[in-house]
Amino acid sequence: MEDPDEEVESLFEALVQPLVPPQRSRKRIDGAITNALGAIAGWLPRGATMPAFGGTHEPVLRGVSGVAGTVVVEGVNLAASSARRDADALVSKLLRIIETPSRSPVHIVVGYVTSPGGLNGETDMRDWIRAKITPNTFDVIAQGEEFKSAAQAQLAQVGVTLER
Repeated sequence: MEDPDEEVESLFEALVQPLVPPQRSRKRIDGAITNALGAIAGWLPRGATMPAFGGTHEPVLRGVSGVAGTVVVEGVNLAASSARRDADALVSKLLRIIETPSRSPVHIVVGYVTSPGGLNGETDMRDWIRAKITPNTFDVIAQGEEFKSAAQAQLAQVGVTLER
């Protein structure tokens, strides 16, 4: 087990399917993302808004612009009862950001929390995010280091240096 507390909570969500307020669910995924990012979380401000299709702006979990583009770090709880709806909403939001005309490149990294052993049947949702948005999609509990490395690589690609 990578993180027993996280895995127990994910197992509970997958089996019991409790109704969790969206704000609490968002806070949980933000905590898991922050934990996986470690020290580089400070380079990716929370609550950024990004220009999106049709002249609108979309809030993202974390995001930063560099000289050569933008990095967006998003997350979704695939162990939750609302996982399918949440994954579809995430894909839609990120597509609106990607499809903004005359936008500098957008580099996206997605982290997710999953039920132990894929009990919730979330493999297709994870694969949908990978196919439509980015191959940089990781289980932040089991693949925390890979998630962090992908975020670091994307930051470097847009010119954000991790030095202070």
